[in-house]
This record gives sequence, C-alpha cells and structure tokens, in this order.
Amino acid sequence: MSNEKSPWYKPNIGPRLKPMIRRVCETWAGIVGKELETHLHCIRDQAWPLGEYPCIGEWMFLLPSISIFPDSVDIIDRVRVGATVLDVGCCFGQNLRLIAAEGVSTKKMYATNINAELWDLGFELFRDRDKMKAKFIHSDILGKGTNLQLLNRQIDIIIACQFLHLFDWNWQLAAMKRVMEFSRHRSVFIGYQRVQVQAQEVSRPWGTIYYCWFHRGDHRNTVSIAMVDGCS
Repeated sequence: MSNEKSPWYKPNIGPRLKPMIRRVCETWAGIVGKELETHLHCIRDQAWPLGEYPCIGEWMFLLPSISIFPDSVDIIDRVRVGATVLDVGCCFGQNLRLIAAEGVSTKKMYATNINAELWDLGFELFRDRDKMKAKFIHSDILGKGTNLQLLNRQIDIIIACQFLHLFDWNWQLAAMKRVMEFSRHRSVFIGYQRVQVQAQEVSRPWGTIYYCWFHRGDHRNTVSIAMVDGCS
C-alpha cells in the first residue's frame, strides 16, 4: 500500500515529538536543532516499508512511553543497581534508550522483535552503535525453540508497549503467559496497549484492530496493566 493510501501514514510529525524524546535525542544521540526532524523523517521512511506498522507511520515511537508511568523512576533505579530488562516487540528499541539516557548501563538489557531490521535502524536513529550494548534476540515471541528460552526466569523489568493489541484474545493470553515465563520474584511488567472495557475486533480494509480484553479469571500469573492517559 502506498504512503498516500495508508491511513497509518502521517507525513508530518506534528505534536508527536515530545520534550522527553527530544531530550533523549539531544543528550543520548547528539542530534540537535533542525537536524533532528530531518533525521527522524529519514529513519521513519526507511522503516515504513518493513511492515507498514501504525506505530511507525503515525510516529508513535516518538511518544514518551514508559517515562510517563509513576513507576519509571523506580525502574531506572533498579536498572542502575543491576536489574535485567527485556523489551518485547521492541521496534527501534526506543524504550531502552529512554532508560539508558538516564546514565545507566545497557549491558543487562535485552530486546526482541520479529523484525530485526527495525532494531538495526534503531542504531541509526539514536546513533549509538558504539555504546548501546543491549543484546537483541530475533524471534517470534510465540515461536518454539528460540533463544528467548535462555531468558526464562531471568528478567526483572519486562517492557511491552503497543504489543498485546496485535493479537486476538486467545493469542493475547498466550503472549502474556509467554511473557510471564521471563519473570522472577519481584519482576515488573510495564507498558501500554489499546484497551477498552468491552473488547472489540474491528476489521478495516487495511487490516484488523484488536482492542485488548480486560479479563478476570482463574488463570495463574494474572497481570494487572495500568493504563495512563496521554499515550496517543
């Protein structure tokens, strides 16, 4: 689908570039002034053909993301003293950069995505191939026999943003069960998804949108997801 025909492709950044991300780009990536928007357009347009994801076409990767959560300060403090972090469905790895920009080590960070090219573009986006030491694992989160099994019960902070709503209810449940296998005692799960009290599966000419199910049942390892206004 061409840029002009896709409802997910927004030609202009508009209000998406928030002060938090601008600060990360300036302090971590060293990109300042007018160069920044030109650089962002260049990377976004390289990424768009890789899957035409709404989070890329609509510039949602520029949102302040996990930094708006009240727990973000505690998470950064835990990483500073050695906590392990996994970003599930990491896209460019922007959430890991939000943490790294606070001056913490990236050596205990992990990221996984089904599209390895997006992670590689993240190095160009943030110009940090020499200092971002997070380990990327190219994998389908629900696939069998992947290297992700090495992270089972090894992760303290699990990030999943704009991820669960990619699946219908059965796959959402399977994905959450898989994510919880990475956790250990006192692990934290943080992220935001498209949700509403009454779940919906909406078909459009360009694809299907799943609004996450709120569910209370007997499934073990149930997770509460805190939703914060201002993510759109």
